[in-house]
Amino acid sequence: MTKTTMLLACPECGAESPYDVWQSINTAEDPQAREEVLQGKINLFECPKCGTRSMIPSSLLYHDPDRRIIAQYYPAESMKESNFFDQFDPEGRITLPIPEKQRENMPEYLNNIHVTFTMQELILYIRFREELFIKQRQKRVKESER
Repeated sequence: MTKTTMLLACPECGAESPYDVWQSINTAEDPQAREEVLQGKINLFECPKCGTRSMIPSSLLYHDPDRRIIAQYYPAESMKESNFFDQFDPEGRITLPIPEKQRENMPEYLNNIHVTFTMQELILYIRFREELFIKQRQKRVKESER
């Protein structure tokens, strides 16, 4: 998990206040962070002076190793950056800067990072994958009872 405390200025009134800006979340290390993501509270700026709320435009890697979910959120404006597309292969998969030798021992799902461009899309993807995980586990239990 990676977060940085930054002094942010309100886009409405200009008041400055410190905020934790998350770059990555691992739910095995911080289960509460999962709840904050699903509630839309991660990287959400709320001005203590005027109450204005806005998303902090910071990319976020979400990793739930127990459910084998990995997703990368990028603010849509990231696509305007000159080197943004350099991190993807021709099929749109993120190319991880991990030596081939280490990749051989990684779980397969880590090679298929799902990319989203809105926090709502990230939340929906996590909910979809969690429900899929539950359904598949129930199916395996039923099959083993036969």
